[in-house]
Amino acid sequence: MTNFKEDYCAWAEEQGNFLQKKEWDKVDVENVAEEIHSLGDMQELRLEGVICLWMQCMLKMNYYSEKTDKIREWDLLAFSSKMAANDILEENPSLLCKIDGYLKDLYIHAHSMVSLEFDGWLYINDRMPTKCPWTVDKILDTKQGD
Repeated sequence: MTNFKEDYCAWAEEQGNFLQKKEWDKVDVENVAEEIHSLGDMQELRLEGVICLWMQCMLKMNYYSEKTDKIREWDLLAFSSKMAANDILEENPSLLCKIDGYLKDLYIHAHSMVSLEFDGWLYINDRMPTKCPWTVDKILDTKQGD
């Protein structure tokens, strides 16, 4: 049997084969269970990432006052992030009820990232709201413009 810590990919393939063949005595139950739990965590992290990216784009588009040719890029990235969030939720609808719980933290992260990106020299930090201005419905709404 392949060791979990020595070659993860080989271990995962081997464990999948054991499960398909119903060779229960060969299954590394503890590590398989841990990996199954982590699959849900990965989906949640993906969702958090695309929502945070959407927030960053929206902050830049709404509060960056200088002329820039990046507006279209930010708009496309915001739309793509919103679509990705909806795709993740379509595959994992149980995550929808969790978003409200981490919206504040995601906004703080997005706010910080935009502040760091612009290094405060354009006073963007002073113009951005300190609290998240968006609801979950607004973030996920693909029917209206951002």
